[in-house]
This record gives sequence, C-alpha cells and structure tokens, in this order.
Amino acid sequence: MGFMATTHKIQQVLGFALAGSLLTLAACSRSDQAGDSAVPQSRDINTSAAALGSKADALRELGVIGALANQVAGGASAWNSGNADSQRVRPWAFNNNERAQVGAADSSSGNCPGGGSFTTEDSSASRNYALFGGQSAETAQSKSSEVNCKSAFPQQGNVTQTLSLNGVQESGSAASLSYGSAGSGSDFYTELFEKKDGSRLVDSTKVSYRGLSEVKSLQGSPADARAVYAYRYARSGGEFFSADVGNTSTPFKVVQGDLLSISGPYGYSSKTCSGGTATVTTTDGLAFGENGDQIVAGTLEVVSASSKAVFRFKPDGSADLDLNGATQSISASELRAAINPANPC
Repeated sequence: MGFMATTHKIQQVLGFALAGSLLTLAACSRSDQAGDSAVPQSRDINTSAAALGSKADALRELGVIGALANQVAGGASAWNSGNADSQRVRPWAFNNNERAQVGAADSSSGNCPGGGSFTTEDSSASRNYALFGGQSAETAQSKSSEVNCKSAFPQQGNVTQTLSLNGVQESGSAASLSYGSAGSGSDFYTELFEKKDGSRLVDSTKVSYRGLSEVKSLQGSPADARAVYAYRYARSGGEFFSADVGNTSTPFKVVQGDLLSISGPYGYSSKTCSGGTATVTTTDGLAFGENGDQIVAGTLEVVSASSKAVFRFKPDGSADLDLNGATQSISASELRAAINPANPC
C-alpha cells in the first residue's frame, strides 16, 4: 500500500480526531510575531514534585490533567471539547491530513514535494498489547518513516509555509484493540512548521512525540485508552509545553463511557509554569453537565509527593476541595475556568 493510501487507512482504523493542526496554528499566528531564526528548542519536564499547596495550584493541575486526558484519548472530547489548548497540547495521534499532502504517488517509498523522502510498510501479524497486560491479537499494522520530508503549502503573496516530518511512526488495529507509536529508541518523531515572509521567519513550531498509545474498545463497554509517552511542543519566541505521561509500570489511562475515569502518573513544564510531577486517580467516575463545560459528579484525587488534593464535584458545578487535610469550597465559575482554560498552564 502506498503512502497516501496508508495514511488514510491509519486515520480510519484508529479513528483519532485532531483538535488542532500545525496549519491551523499558523493561521492563528500573529503575522507580526517576532520570529527566531533558530529551530525552537524543546525542553524536558520538571521532575520535581508539582506544587500543591493552594487552591490555585489544585485548579492548575486540574486544567493540565484535562488537557492531557484529551491528548491520550486522541483528541476525543474525553474531558470536554472546550478544554482546547489545541495548539500546544495536541492529541496523541498523528496529523494524517497534513501527512497526506506530503506524498503524491501511491507507492511504498518516494520523494517528498519539498525535498526529503518517505517509506511505508504494511503487514499483518500477532501483536502483544503491552499496556493491556500483553494481550495478543492479529493486527493489521502500518509503519512509516520520513527523512526531512517536506511539503509546501500554497504561497500567499510573499508568505511561504512548510511542514517538515522526521522519524518513525507506526499504528494498527485488531478487532477490539488499536495502537499508535512514535519515535525509535531515544529519538522523537518530529513535525516542524515554518512560516516565512520572504526570507524573514515569522513563526516556527516544533512538535515531538515518543512512546506508545493503545486503545481497547468493545461494543457496549467504555473505551479504554492507555499511554506511555513523551511530548514536546516548542515555538519561536520561547513558548513551550512538555509532558511525560505514564511510565513503564503504570500507563496513563482515560476510560470513557457514561462516566469518565482518569488515572496515572504525569509530569510537565511550560514557559509560564514550573510544572512538576504528580499522579491522578478517579475514585468515583466523573459526570459532565449537559453543556459539557462543568463536572457535576465524581471524585478526583491528585497526589504530588506528600501533598494531596481531593475534588468532590457537586450537581451545581461547584466542588469541595480537600487540600492537604483542609476543606474549602470551589465555585462553579472557578471550576469552569479551570477545566476550560485557554492554556492549561
């Protein structure tokens, strides 16, 4: 199967929705943004415990957890569709609509329109799904590799936009299981978007992925998405968001049916937040209100080192917060702002 057909198949079998694309990101960028001539530099997460000593800290973590839950769920509105930091925290999936523009021939390898090359390989084999206890299933799988594979979008006046892809990504599906992986060893899969006005770099964004996502979906049962990965977003001007989700012993889980459950370790950092590491647990399933912008039932715990925040959500959209043993109230408007941030941090 060729490049374009393979990527279309990947999009179909995984059923992932993309909350935001690099092309959309470029369209949203201010044309007067000061560009940095260098490729944006990715940053690692803060490995210290996340601060969890105030209501503001707890609400910040709630926003970050929501963004990461949507990412693990592949862009589905697990947390709620309004939790839209779709520029920085993109879904744990690959933008196959972008990738389809890169290859013009239905072949297993070739050159990309703007330079570089790609290869694809399809196969079917028994696969062990590691995040589901090694459960095995006959799986149709596709693997692709890009080497500085560039596409150039239609030029508008003096403005040019290019997308460069590098690395290995793989995906596949069985009867009730699917997976996606990115990177190889310590190497990330990267997408670099550049927008230029003549020779001047107006905007540059680099998104990198490395790790594994698996989803189990049985008819009549909640969808169970699990992931262990590293994600890096960096933009010219110094903006960045980095996250590590799950680890080798405990994946990050998002289980979505009538109720939502989120659990697992995570760590992050950004330009505006020092970030840190924490673990989230859903002790009672979360329910959202009719409009999807308020949690109206359920209990969520966040633990960071010796600090602990417990959210007990109420039908009116407010919550009781037990923070390190002291209880305080969170209003519905405070919660709504936390779970629908323009940026989670």
